[in-house]
Amino acid sequence: MSVKNSRSAEAKNILGSLGALASKPKVKSTGKADRWQMPLTPQAKADATRWLSARVLLDPIESREETAKAAFNAYALGQVAERLWESGNKPSNPTVVVDDHEFMWIMQDSFSVRFPECPEGVEPQDHLTQVVQDLGFHPDDAARLVSEELNFAPIIGFRPISELLEGRYGAKREFIPSSELEQSAGRKLAALIGFTGEGSPEPLTDEERSAVLERSTKVVVNAGFFSRVKSYCRSVDQLKALLTVIVPRVYPRDLQFAKASNEEERLHRTVECAADILGYSLAHPSQTTQVSVTVS
Repeated sequence: MSVKNSRSAEAKNILGSLGALASKPKVKSTGKADRWQMPLTPQAKADATRWLSARVLLDPIESREETAKAAFNAYALGQVAERLWESGNKPSNPTVVVDDHEFMWIMQDSFSVRFPECPEGVEPQDHLTQVVQDLGFHPDDAARLVSEELNFAPIIGFRPISELLEGRYGAKREFIPSSELEQSAGRKLAALIGFTGEGSPEPLTDEERSAVLERSTKVVVNAGFFSRVKSYCRSVDQLKALLTVIVPRVYPRDLQFAKASNEEERLHRTVECAADILGYSLAHPSQTTQVSVTVS
């Protein structure tokens, strides 16, 4: 037996032993012979049809919502940046008016921090400082912003034992076999988990402990960030760019659709929207749509 096959067999044996310690999942039957057709009452038929039709509509609707939401929020954050740059303070939540549709655009004082994956061996603070510099910030401004406004909380966990013993998939879905160091660490970790008190598990070396541990970082933005953010920027364009990395959480509220229409007209316009999302065009006169944003 080759060394590669031997290691693969050993990994399967170890994973099989650990699997016996865990609760066993229910095995799903794949045979069509066991399937039966459920008898349905008229009400059950109606419910099943509504469920199925809603499910068919759900995917394209969610896709449209995500695409449109991302595009509109990018525009809206640019508007926020311009107002913040003028006043130095967080703008109030605006009302968005599109013909006879209306909603409030709510921007919270909480943020998600979006940046490329930190390279191995680079401190998250240094990496994020470089990310801000790449937006066009002066190095001193970038370093001060990261130092004074962001808190970095390390999160440490264990890598999956199967990944240590066998390998993992890379960013391009290519399979990366585990190294001898990872396999050794995986075997020792598996032995430690299966330890019942007899004998003594073999300790992990410093290198193996490093291979077993998985580190990530949670980034938290300090409260009151909006009142200070302008002091780190030298132009409104820098502020707009920064809000693509330190992104406020936003959501729509008090949605009013076709508020000038009666119930029948509103229903017809809702059907037109659904048809548009599904890629169909209902015959109707072309209309010119104008968008305005009014600050309340």
